[in-house]
Amino acid sequence: MKNIQSVLFCCDQNAIRSPMAEGIFKKLYGRRIFVQSAGVKHDTEIDAFAVTVCSEINVILGRHQSRSFAEM
Repeated sequence: MKNIQSVLFCCDQNAIRSPMAEGIFKKLYGRRIFVQSAGVKHDTEIDAFAVTVCSEINVILGRHQSRSFAEM
C-alpha cells in the first residue's frame, strides 16, 4: 500500500457494506491511511446485523454515522 494516502468505500446507503469495509480497513491499517465510507444516499442507520458480525472479528461499528456524498 505504498503511496496510498486515503481510501473511500461507497455503497447505496452507507449502512452495511461500506461501513464494514471501512471498519475492517481501519483494523488492518490503523491510522497510516485515512479511510472513510459514504453512500449515494443515507436514510437509515447502520445495520445492526453488520455491527454484530463485525464485532465477532473485533471491528467496532457501533459509533459509525451514516453519511452521503453530499455530506462529505
